[in-house]
Parts: sequence; C-alpha cells; structure tokens
Amino acid sequence: AGAQNSPVLTIRRGIELAQQTGSAVYVTAGPYSESVNLPVGMSLYGGFTAGTSCLRNPVAQVTTITSDADTTLTTGILSGSPATTAAAVIDGLTLRNTGLAFRTTTLAIINTSSSSPLLEVRNNLIFGGNNKDQTSVAVFFQKAGPVLVNNVISGGNSGSSIGIDLRESPLSKIVHNTVYGGRSTQSSYGVKAKDSSPVLINNILVTDNGGKDLIDDQ
Repeated sequence: AGAQNSPVLTIRRGIELAQQTGSAVYVTAGPYSESVNLPVGMSLYGGFTAGTSCLRNPVAQVTTITSDADTTLTTGILSGSPATTAAAVIDGLTLRNTGLAFRTTTLAIINTSSSSPLLEVRNNLIFGGNNKDQTSVAVFFQKAGPVLVNNVISGGNSGSSIGIDLRESPLSKIVHNTVYGGRSTQSSYGVKAKDSSPVLINNILVTDNGGKDLIDDQ
C-alpha cells in the first residue's frame, strides 16, 4: 500500500489509503504485527517487493501477519450478483495468531446479509494459535459463504483446535485445501460445521489426538 517505491509501514494505514481510492491493498514481504479489519469488498494481496518494479512472488517474498488479539484478520463479505460484481480476494498471505484468550481466531469472515456473498480466500497459509488449555480456530465463518481455494490451514496446538469452523454458512465452498485440525490435548477438528452444508471438493483433511476429519454438530 502507499506508493510502490515508498510503501506505508502498516497494513492498517494501507487500508485507510485504499478506502480513499477504492483500490485493493498490496502488501510487501515482511512481518506485520497487527490485528487487521479488512472492509467489506476490499481485496488484500501479499508477496510484493517494494520499488518501481513491484514484483510479486508470495512463496519467496513472504507476507506474514501476526496478532496476539482475539482475531488476526476480520472481514465481511461483498454481496451482489456474481454476474456483475467481482469477488473480493484475500491472497498470498501467511496468517498467525499468538493470543492467549479463551478462544482465538486467525481469520474471521462474518456477514449478516442474505444476498449472494462474494469472497475468495486463496493461496494462503493460515495457522491457529497455541493455547494450552483453550480453543484455537484457524478460519471461522459466521453467516458467510466464501470460497476457500488452495490454502494450507492448521487449527494450531491447543486444548481444542479447529481448522475451519462454520456457523450458519450454507453457501461455503472449500476446494483444493489442505486442512489440519491441529495437535490438541482434548479435541481436534478439520472442519466443524453447525447449521451449515458446505461444498467440499478435493481437500486433504487431517486431524490428531482422536479428532474427526469432518464434524457436523447441527
């Protein structure tokens, strides 16, 4: 964010500037210690170099966002017709949470609209926290229907760990992801769904310590 040869120092500031122009946020490689609230409909891309060339390679130029808050990255969902409205995108990031609250979440996607939701979360590494006796969640949906594509997701190492936790999210699509429930002392879930019927296509689901690949606790 900011100018290509003079990026601003925080993602929050980049979001403020992007709101003024209606553009996406493009983040250079490096560690960012902050909790981010991404506005509805705004896209966030990681893996860029600073400078006039502004080259992108998220694998070699890693953009990591880490927070000790309850949630690392929170966003709503752009609603509209898929035929006329481009999807917002979260792409090429490494997301981590180091919080010590009773329940921590790395990526939260929340939407109270009944319209068609549009958000693609793709090509990210998303890690839940390490809360010894608490609950860590890597990805949480609440009344949301994003598309998750080609992400590596781990619930973390906690008392209870969850890779993807869906609540009232019947429109969600989970495609070509590797999802680890995490290494927990109590329970581990790859995908936990309540009042949801997600579409799962060609994912790898792995749990530990007697956990379940897919739990539907309606």
